[in-house]
Amino acid sequence: MLTGPVLNVMMARGRGGLEQAALDWHEGLRSRGVKVTSAGRSASWFMDHCPANERAPFSTFGRFDPFIAWRLRRVASGHVCALLHGNRAMQIMARPLAGVRRIGVVHNFRYKTLLSHMDGLIAVSHGVAEALRRDYPNLPCVVVPNLVRAPVEVTRPAGQSPLRIVSLGRLHENKDFGLLIRAFARLRRSGVEARLTIGGEGPERGALEALAASEGVADSVSFPGWIGDRAAFFAQADLFVLSSRVEPFGIVVIEAMAHGVPVVATRTDGPLDILSPGETGLLIPRESVEEMTAALRDLLGDPAQAQRLGAQGRASVLERWSFDVVAARMAGAVASLTA
Repeated sequence: MLTGPVLNVMMARGRGGLEQAALDWHEGLRSRGVKVTSAGRSASWFMDHCPANERAPFSTFGRFDPFIAWRLRRVASGHVCALLHGNRAMQIMARPLAGVRRIGVVHNFRYKTLLSHMDGLIAVSHGVAEALRRDYPNLPCVVVPNLVRAPVEVTRPAGQSPLRIVSLGRLHENKDFGLLIRAFARLRRSGVEARLTIGGEGPERGALEALAASEGVADSVSFPGWIGDRAAFFAQADLFVLSSRVEPFGIVVIEAMAHGVPVVATRTDGPLDILSPGETGLLIPRESVEEMTAALRDLLGDPAQAQRLGAQGRASVLERWSFDVVAARMAGAVASLTA
């Protein structure tokens, strides 16, 4: 049992998976009866989406505001712990604070030496937890996956033409959307009628658009940018693909599964935790155009298998990653690390 209120800290301005996960922690703990306050930068996406009476916004004077640590530590006083999402939050709270446990919530492998200053760690997947326990053996570490809001009912497209393949994530080299585009181009050249939609924003957009043009599939590949309505995005999909080189968790995989969309993913840490090959999705080697092309062709050409994987994937999400299930794990993890 938690014995006091929790401070939830995310100092980024923009919007993305990390910011959404921090917001989910607020809502998950709140749903379990935990008194939680979220702290972040004024006019940030994170602060704008936290309840008005449960947030502590900070106006900052430049990226390295010398007073932000003092102000945040004042807010943290009186809380049983501070959940710190991202390196900036951990940097600000690096010094010990009497009576407040500083817990680093680690969402990926890009953590820094700041973790050595924490009192406890929460990892988003077993792969991340193994790395943390190896590098920081003296710090307690528990695993809490990201949560997903599974729709009560889903409607799948039936017999649409052309077939629609979707992917979603930051347009960054680690996501290896180039692999997906090359495999899609091979699929099209083999005579399969399909369209590919890659949602998200990021620095690789120009290069990916150029690749689609050079592969001769620019008219069949679209980049709609940030996807606000995830339900509508997945409702029009016949297949979801995650092509990452590195993927610590992969919340988009679970979101697709929650909507009953069959999934093809590369063998990275997150999908290896999430998917049972041949039962709830397909796993293929990283950076293999041949394997990716074959997996796309197999599922698009076998509607019965695709339907089975989609249904079993959704059932797995409801059992393992639903809001209530993960919210209970969140509260349990914080209670164990503050005991």
